[in-house]
Amino acid sequence: MQEADTATEWDAACVRRFLSYSPPAAPDGATLAAVGGSLDQEIEPLIAALAPSDLAGLKTLFASNSQVPQAHDRLLLRAGRIYFGQTTLTGAERTELRAAFVRLVLTR
Repeated sequence: MQEADTATEWDAACVRRFLSYSPPAAPDGATLAAVGGSLDQEIEPLIAALAPSDLAGLKTLFASNSQVPQAHDRLLLRAGRIYFGQTTLTGAERTELRAAFVRLVLTR
């Protein structure tokens, strides 16, 4: 038993006995390439659910600016988290997701 006012240092071996950390496995390029075309399939239902007036408004917006409005971005990010299988998306994944959304809206 130790007194309350004493201090001890734990070395790495002591800490390893009860603490371990394994970083989550990031998908590699081959895994992402295997599901490559399905990003559009993940986004398509969001675009199909848009009212014609909303779709026209987004087309007008995207003609001059590629920023996705917040109301649509929330739904888009949720679809992206499902597609990429992650709770938090990287900047590159968000950029890819938003670019695909803008591209699909403009082609409708």
